[in-house]
Amino acid sequence: MQPITAGAIVTLAFTKAFEKTIEKFTEAALVKEAHPDVATSLNNLAYLYDSQARYDQAEPLFLQALKIRQQVFGVNHPNTVTVRENLENLQAKKNASRKVKNNANNSWWEKLLGLFE
Repeated sequence: MQPITAGAIVTLAFTKAFEKTIEKFTEAALVKEAHPDVATSLNNLAYLYDSQARYDQAEPLFLQALKIRQQVFGVNHPNTVTVRENLENLQAKKNASRKVKNNANNSWWEKLLGLFE
């Protein structure tokens, strides 16, 4: 087992604090109209999750941020385009990750079958 570094502790603390902030923004968004600051916070948290390969947690946040930005700014606004590109990059990473896992599984299966030839 590797020791926990100070950087890892700071990253974890930052992530937890950011998640609590997002919860507050999300609650505000449910009560009021969609606000661009909420979309920015959602996008930022999603980007953090994306950078940690937590794709399943990042995707719904990108989708929610995209929905808000489309409502507030329109489909072709640069802020909206940024979130859409972030979402597309995430989806490409998820697809690549699935392919690697499938190839690893297929390779393992082929090796296993090779034992019986």
